[in-house]
Amino acid sequence: MIFGRSAELAGVSDLLVDVQSNGGGLVVFEGVFGSGKTELLREAGERARQQGFHVLSASADFPERLFRFGVVQQLFESLGDEFTDTGADSDSFRVLHGLYRKLAELSRDAPVLILVDNLEFIDEPSIRWLDFVVRRSQNIPVAIIATLNPGEQPQDPRLLPGLLLSRLCRERRRLPDLRPKETAELLAEFAGSPVSARVAERYHQVTDGNPVLLRECLRVAQAARLLGSPGEAGCPVVPSTVDLLPGLTLLRDRLLAQLQRASPHALSVACAAALLGSAADDDLTTVVSGLTRSEFADVRVRLEELGILQRNAATVRYPLVGELLVSAIPVAKRPELHSRAARALYQRGAAPEWTSMHVVEAGAFDEPWAEQVLLKGGESLAATCPKEAARIYERVLQEPVTGERRREVLARLGTAQLDADVPASVRHLEAAMELAAAPDERAQIALGLSCGLAVTDRHEEAVARLIDVLAKGGLEKGESAQRIVEQLVLVGTECGSTLDTVFALLGADEGDRGWLGRCPGTLKALVRAWVGSSAAQVQRRARDLLACGHAVQGTNAWYAAAVSLVWSEEHELASRYAEDELRATNAATLLRRVRALLLRTQALHGLDRLEQARQCGGEALDMLDRLGIGDQAMAAGALAHYITVLVELDEWDTAANLIAERGWRDIPLTHWQHVMLAHARAVLRVRAGDHRGGLADATTVGEACRRWRMSNPAVVPWQLTAAECHQGLQAPGEAERFAAQGLAAARRWGSPRLLGRALRTMGMSLNGPRRTELLTESAALLESCGARLELARTFMAIGTTTREKHPVAARRTLRHAYELAVSCGGKGVARRIQEELTQAGGRIAQPAQRGIDLLTVSELRVAEMAVSGMTNQAIARRLKVSLRNIEAHLTHTYRKLGVTGRSELSDLLRRSAVEMRTFGGGPRPMAALPGAGWVM
Repeated sequence: MIFGRSAELAGVSDLLVDVQSNGGGLVVFEGVFGSGKTELLREAGERARQQGFHVLSASADFPERLFRFGVVQQLFESLGDEFTDTGADSDSFRVLHGLYRKLAELSRDAPVLILVDNLEFIDEPSIRWLDFVVRRSQNIPVAIIATLNPGEQPQDPRLLPGLLLSRLCRERRRLPDLRPKETAELLAEFAGSPVSARVAERYHQVTDGNPVLLRECLRVAQAARLLGSPGEAGCPVVPSTVDLLPGLTLLRDRLLAQLQRASPHALSVACAAALLGSAADDDLTTVVSGLTRSEFADVRVRLEELGILQRNAATVRYPLVGELLVSAIPVAKRPELHSRAARALYQRGAAPEWTSMHVVEAGAFDEPWAEQVLLKGGESLAATCPKEAARIYERVLQEPVTGERRREVLARLGTAQLDADVPASVRHLEAAMELAAAPDERAQIALGLSCGLAVTDRHEEAVARLIDVLAKGGLEKGESAQRIVEQLVLVGTECGSTLDTVFALLGADEGDRGWLGRCPGTLKALVRAWVGSSAAQVQRRARDLLACGHAVQGTNAWYAAAVSLVWSEEHELASRYAEDELRATNAATLLRRVRALLLRTQALHGLDRLEQARQCGGEALDMLDRLGIGDQAMAAGALAHYITVLVELDEWDTAANLIAERGWRDIPLTHWQHVMLAHARAVLRVRAGDHRGGLADATTVGEACRRWRMSNPAVVPWQLTAAECHQGLQAPGEAERFAAQGLAAARRWGSPRLLGRALRTMGMSLNGPRRTELLTESAALLESCGARLELARTFMAIGTTTREKHPVAARRTLRHAYELAVSCGGKGVARRIQEELTQAGGRIAQPAQRGIDLLTVSELRVAEMAVSGMTNQAIARRLKVSLRNIEAHLTHTYRKLGVTGRSELSDLLRRSAVEMRTFGGGPRPMAALPGAGWVM
């Protein structure tokens, strides 16, 4: 499928219509390297064949431009005919007219479309013949569509303009780059479902909408498993050009060949412009390329025509082309070019970040101003590009830097590496701490160091460092002291071995005010949330902190307040804060982005946007792996959020495999994140029917919560999970006991979604009128707060309870529950409701309620291909996935639809198609969900 070429294709359609009545003519599509000319030509040929045209096609090539009648030979060979060169006078009128008559004979039984790619490389006799045909095309039903790169030099500059200026040249259209929307559409077509706006924006940024560059990026990303195969859902990560370059060597070689044809100096100028990036201009590019002004001016015009450089600028047009050009510079020559660039930029007074990056790449660089420029450049890049800032500081440390300056550089380097290489960050911050003397300096270093130590599960050392800073005194009662205390409490309460220390300090705060007398109100709000005192109070305090704006954004206190909003069920507000944090960071600041993604995962889950929550959770896990801490406690917490979303999506087998693959079969409850993961596994086991295993997990989680003094079921509702396990084990007394504990805690906390769930759990633990009363109260509360998925569960409970005495009302309630579950993507709940409805003597009859709505887009695609008669192997080859993947999808499909084989599956799909026509079906609710698709 071609994107962004609707106007061009409309012109092709008009030409094909006109050629059958009014004679033909010539249409030329012009475009730079990668603009999709060949693909457009191929589509034109396909449309012509479908309309009964004879299609003659040829592609001119630079090495064959001296072969006489080479293009004409290809044209007639494409129809199985032959043409032989008749010698020196082969381009005489007699020969040209003879070939024209041959074409006229062919057009008598059907119109003819001639397609010529790369008109700029066509040999002289062939272009003379094309010109001969064009001038007579109004007499016969023959049309010509050709492509042209106007920056390439034709063999004879006189012949091609004559053809293009012919009065029968109907149109010359220049192909523009794709717009962002068209880029997103192409990505969605390749991935098999819509991709996130950020992924589409990144691909467009890298390629600037050049179709061939974009498709090549997708091909390489798929091979490197940075993007799913066609049919898979979305792009799990946003690829960088570093990830893509190794697979683009063939594209780079084509680009270099084009530059070598253009001019002896074209490659030097293009590489110089690419090396300078957005700082490039005429003067700087001239200096770095080593040319004179006049030589540069001549080359620049050619590079603009080829689409390598921007019009009226010396910058490279496509970012990816710039990266390819830089990679083509010989390694031995790069230091010299970077040295030229650094000196030229410094003399001009350019931004230090530009100059510093060239100093880093230059290697040995003996200039007195270099160290100061490097420090300024690192400082400028620290917030937005910490990885580049770290490279700059590493370069400074290669020089003999001592004393205070060395401490400063080590501290900056360690802080920058927190978002790229946490173990290296810890090493450098520890070295900086040894050199620090002033209390405020030690405090600032300790904040970063304790973060790195905590992320790598070294909480005891982190707490010891923070206490040491406080014990040595000298800190004023200002921001540094406040943040040290915040960090101490937050880091210390994550790990079981440091709990007693932190709780002792909290106790000192209650008595003599001690160190924690400097603790801000935001931390106390978090403590109140932890013990489950009042959602309304915590919500007010969290809003007050977050209203302070960007002064606190990204800090521990900010994150704690935002998570408190999730616990208070202010999901929309929490999601907005997470989006603000994601916009404020970039792909380089991975650690902050991970926390923002985890916040957004929880908020989206609370909003019942399950597919979006799945995407955010998966991206967070990928980033933790890239940071090298995918097996640490922080990753366990991220996995816990991801698992709960997968369970809602009825992908509990995928969730179970993830826990095993990531090494969490045995979960040591040494950190709070492990407790969260253990509870997520308990929920997973309950959904899979393993109530005994779920109860074991819930019991250990309850013990851990008592140890951590956590009594808020909005954080970990372990009592409600334990009650559900006892219900499944037919132990009503124990179920009632745990449900009552959970309900009391939920009433104390006061958030409606949690309270609605607790009421339902308590109701299902009882019998008689009290059960109905509690379930009705649960439904009213959940409906008032818009908690669709929990409401669907409550309606399912009501339908199950009433189906024997009131079967008609029960079926109606269950159908409503099913619609709610499907509307927010809760496939697991929807499947269970469908089972209950079957037992109640009903079925899903309406289009919005069909059983196939439980299938993902890829599962439905595989099912349709299977019932069409294709074997599993054939489907795997068609979709370019493994045979095991196809088998897994069919197994999931059979289980979800309750069928045993392809025959029953075929009958069900046929009935669904009939229902769709009968009820005027619209889009499938499940298939329309963003990101629905393959799970590898």
